[in-house]
Amino acid sequence: MSDLFAPIPSYPTVQPAAAHAVPPVAEPAVTPLNVQTTIESVLLGSLPIDPERTIRFLNAENWFALGQEVMLLPAMRDGLYWMQSIEDGSETFLLIDPFLVASDFLVDLPDAVVTALGVTDSADIMVLTIVSLPTAAGDSATVNLASPLILSARSRSCCQLNASADTDPAAFTAFDFDRFVQQTEPSAAPAAARVA
Repeated sequence: MSDLFAPIPSYPTVQPAAAHAVPPVAEPAVTPLNVQTTIESVLLGSLPIDPERTIRFLNAENWFALGQEVMLLPAMRDGLYWMQSIEDGSETFLLIDPFLVASDFLVDLPDAVVTALGVTDSADIMVLTIVSLPTAAGDSATVNLASPLILSARSRSCCQLNASADTDPAAFTAFDFDRFVQQTEPSAAPAAARVA
């Protein structure tokens, strides 16, 4: 599994270098003024930008712009992720492994998407869908199964498959989000896609 999809590890302890007659002089770290090092997320607070978790959109669909960079961060439990825009701190999406809420979910990747993402092995991709949380008491969260996000750990890129204008309303599957978050074990196998 790629580092992109792995939980955030703890930072390793740096071991002292072997003794030298003359210790090397460390150059001070210099960050160019035009390089962004943190994101001020409205929802998640101040986040350091981690290049290992940064991905770029290769298409422009719905909320995402062509070339937009985002960070993928683990959320409350396995199978949930935060997608935080690097350019706009107000753009944060909750994503879920669609197979955890719809075990019969299937996505066929068009050849153009496979080529654009540089997919050579299905283990390098992850399929996620956007969660819309309820806005009123008694409402259910929904998952947009019609427009999944296809992420490539190898190329650190992402495409969103676009839903047709006549998308079946059943593609927006309702589920009990609170109960899902409280579950300790995933209810299905990890997301996979069939490369057409």
